[in-house]
Amino acid sequence: MYGWITFALPILNFPEWDFTQTPATSDTTRQAKGRSVMTLASTTFQNKDQRNSFVQKTFAILKEVPEEHWDYAIQMSLAFFNRHGAGYKAKIEDIEKSVDAEFDDKLPSDDKSGIAAMIARLKSVGILLPDINRSFTVNAFCSALRDQLVVQPPTASKELARLRLLLKRLIDATAKCEPDHQTAISVIGRVALCSSQPSELAEMSNFAGHLIDTKRTDVFVALERCYNDARINLPWGNKYWAVRQGLKTAAANPRCAAEDVSHTVFTLAMNLNQLEDEVLIRETIAAVDAGADLGPNTASTRAALRQWREWMANGQRQQTQALIADAQRQATAGAHPMQPAQGMPDRETLQTWSLDQLVRWIEGPVTGPRRKRLNRKQVLDRVRASQPQPSTGAMMPSGGQATSALLTEAQLNKIGNEGYGAAAAYFLDDIKELIALGKQLKADDGLLRNCALMIDRLEPMSQAPAKFDEDELQQALTEAESLMDRVRASVHTIQAEAALKDRFMIQLVRALELEALTPGRRHGGVIQCPLRTEDWGWVVERYHRRWLSSARTLVIDDLPVRLDANQAVALYVTGSSQSDYAFDVSVHLWRRDEGKASLPAKTANLAQDPYPPMNADEWYDTYVTCCVLHVPRTK
Repeated sequence: MYGWITFALPILNFPEWDFTQTPATSDTTRQAKGRSVMTLASTTFQNKDQRNSFVQKTFAILKEVPEEHWDYAIQMSLAFFNRHGAGYKAKIEDIEKSVDAEFDDKLPSDDKSGIAAMIARLKSVGILLPDINRSFTVNAFCSALRDQLVVQPPTASKELARLRLLLKRLIDATAKCEPDHQTAISVIGRVALCSSQPSELAEMSNFAGHLIDTKRTDVFVALERCYNDARINLPWGNKYWAVRQGLKTAAANPRCAAEDVSHTVFTLAMNLNQLEDEVLIRETIAAVDAGADLGPNTASTRAALRQWREWMANGQRQQTQALIADAQRQATAGAHPMQPAQGMPDRETLQTWSLDQLVRWIEGPVTGPRRKRLNRKQVLDRVRASQPQPSTGAMMPSGGQATSALLTEAQLNKIGNEGYGAAAAYFLDDIKELIALGKQLKADDGLLRNCALMIDRLEPMSQAPAKFDEDELQQALTEAESLMDRVRASVHTIQAEAALKDRFMIQLVRALELEALTPGRRHGGVIQCPLRTEDWGWVVERYHRRWLSSARTLVIDDLPVRLDANQAVALYVTGSSQSDYAFDVSVHLWRRDEGKASLPAKTANLAQDPYPPMNADEWYDTYVTCCVLHVPRTK
């Protein structure tokens, strides 16, 4: 369900469960703990069936987990029943079905293989495992058991007999292959077969056999290299999944190079694992904020979250102070804007900070139906209450000085207008690039004409936002956002080959790994996968407004700052103003609506998609750019 948190950006921790065998505990000790479980049940659940199910399930869990984790396990069991309410029975049935899918034997009651015991054990503890990675965890334990049993004397298990037969066929076929490839075929083939569920076993054997028959044994070599690569730090279940996906992908794509296959599937596995981790930490934070008990780790987790949030709040206060200091300097400059003081961020970054500050003050987006006006009195009161006492010479993290002064209404208006101007400038650039791209891709002519009219409307707003009413600014930005969405939707999507899409994903991941995500940063590296302009459509379809869960920190004033639970970053696909590039992929900062607790992406199929669509119902794009990656144009 949930882990516990320690402060270091922060880090999520889970018990290192070992469900290979039942731990040794005395019945007397367990019965004593059981009495506290019954007391907890009677004070928590009014529904008799739910109360009895909680007691029964928790007793079963206590039998299967070490005593040092009992208090934690009891609270996780309680969290499960509270979370699913009246639907707890259906959820338990789903968990048990996922365990049953790992073994299809009807074993006798005196079975000595350990399969029946493993099934019972995993069903007992299944509710302790988070939804998003439960299938990987269950598969890892079951795969290890199959791998252990397949080399032991035969048992009553028909499934193991079939697995032995298929492994023998693989070994026999391996003997005829290149000597340098035989070890890799044996290792990867055994991993793939032993980790396959019964319903997938025959198909997985066919994939392996087909690759051997067609002399593509280099696929096994490439997969083994990634499988044993210490830099690819994945849980066993995720590794096994990558191996199976690799054989399946290679068998279905005979022209795809072995190295490309292995890099693709392991990159995908790492992306999915990063998504799992981020979902787990966000769900844990939401649960703790809602009052969840984590047993012995509750107090330390809450203390870690307080420390983390104080650190973040301090960073935001420093950002606000930098904007106030700049507004003070600009007020003295009159009609001649001054450059930022030494040690302060540049003008473009400060304008972007103003936009981020604006949406934080509004506590919502500046576009769309959920937009709100800036409540100046409320903001002034809130900011002044959080500001330090006025002083001079306060140091920015980078070494520059930012005068600590109470926010005035004039400064608030200045910062707010800078924010609206930054938003208008962003949409202006985006529309200009979309017009050029839309003409090449034969976008709707009427929409492109509307884009030209929108440019005339946004130009003065980007240069002198103070001359416009706030409602007028927000209405124009909202119409610009809607117009760009319609232009994207009007472009016909040309599908590309799977190999090209995989290559682009790998190079996108590599390019992102090299980038520091900094609010206001409008440049970045190159995605080393040249594409045609016509490929823009499928890239938009796959990556536009998709959650980048692997990005967990922003770099602000040269310091890494962990994203708050109310923040996320997402990919944004647009045109390019530079002729050498087909288009660009940006990273935008998103924020969650005030008072909401949802994840950045909708939960449907979350575990299958490493770049899930953003939850635009409760999250919004701030249009604060954190980096821009360029896609080279195919020569």
